[in-house]
Amino acid sequence: MSKIFEVVATENNILTFGDVLELSQKKINSLLHLFSFNQPVELSVEIHSPDKNKGIIVPETGQPFCWEANEYCKVNYINNGIKIKIENETLYDKSWEDSDPWWFIDEIKLNNQVIKDIDMHLEKAREVNKLWRFSRYEGSVNLWGISYGLIASAVAELCNGIIYMDDAWRFKLIPGFSYHIDLLYESLKDDEM
Repeated sequence: MSKIFEVVATENNILTFGDVLELSQKKINSLLHLFSFNQPVELSVEIHSPDKNKGIIVPETGQPFCWEANEYCKVNYINNGIKIKIENETLYDKSWEDSDPWWFIDEIKLNNQVIKDIDMHLEKAREVNKLWRFSRYEGSVNLWGISYGLIASAVAELCNGIIYMDDAWRFKLIPGFSYHIDLLYESLKDDEM
């Protein structure tokens, strides 16, 4: 399973921390219920800054789901300690300015098997120029370890985003939209966990 999910926004919707947490919890709890885990999961979020004057910030639920480029967002399970790191970036990669700063769009297009009208979606993504990168911390295992994909799915659903993983364990549906990821996770019911 991938250690990094990337979500490329195709709509410039204003997401809030509350929107992301609410939909993420709904998706995670739905999957856990599928596996007969009926104790609901609650998530919390904090922004980590390298600026010692800022330190750790707990955003309000109505606050937009964004932070400074040198900061990162950490999602925690309340009463569990599993952590998911989210980085906030632009799709345009300045480090590749001399050759192809939009290389990531080309990679998504090259690996696409399921998104109809991919060129239209990628043109919208280029206009929005927003990318989130989700990674799990080492030691995240089994059902708890897959939740970061469902959080990525929630963000993608809220911005009609494309989800990408360069080492997807089920390539056929990746890149894809949030419902593709949701289907992948639901299919785990038939797999050995």
